[in-house]
Formats: sequence, structure tokens, C-alpha cells
Amino acid sequence: MFLQNVYLILFLQFKCEVKAHNEDMNKNISYRSSQLLNALVAQKRDFFTLTDAVTIFADKDYSTIRKLLSDMTKRGVIMRIKEGLYHRIPYE
Repeated sequence: MFLQNVYLILFLQFKCEVKAHNEDMNKNISYRSSQLLNALVAQKRDFFTLTDAVTIFADKDYSTIRKLLSDMTKRGVIMRIKEGLYHRIPYE
């Protein structure tokens, strides 16, 4: 019984470590996300629109930009204020 409890504790500890690692992985950003954030910082813009993002990525498809913004919102890099309006969350 004691050995089973030890295995259970080790298993739960491992699960917690894996979960923490996966949460840290979500904070990484893609090259495109980095490009967008760098452009917004250079323009000194905390708030931006979908149109602004499309202008920054003139060579990319509209749906690709929407997907990028959606992914950045899910990762907590930007915040959607309303449809088409976003806020850049400062990096801590």
C-alpha cells in the first residue's frame, strides 16, 4: 500500500510538472506575432484594428491575419476589445 501511494504521488507530481511546462509553452510567440508586435511598438500603438494588422502584413491573406490575431488572443498576447479592435498587452 505504501509503495502504491508513493507511485501515485510521483505520478501526480509529474502531471503537474507537465502541465506547468505546457502552460509556459503557450507564452511563446510565433515569428509573425513578433513582427506584428514589433511594428506596433515602433508605431507606439497600444490599440490597433484588424485593418492596421492587414496593413502591416500587406503580403498576407485577410483570413491568415484573422487567424493570427485569434491565436494571439488565445495566448494572451493581445486582448480583443470588440470586433476588429485589439489591445497589445505589454510584455512583463
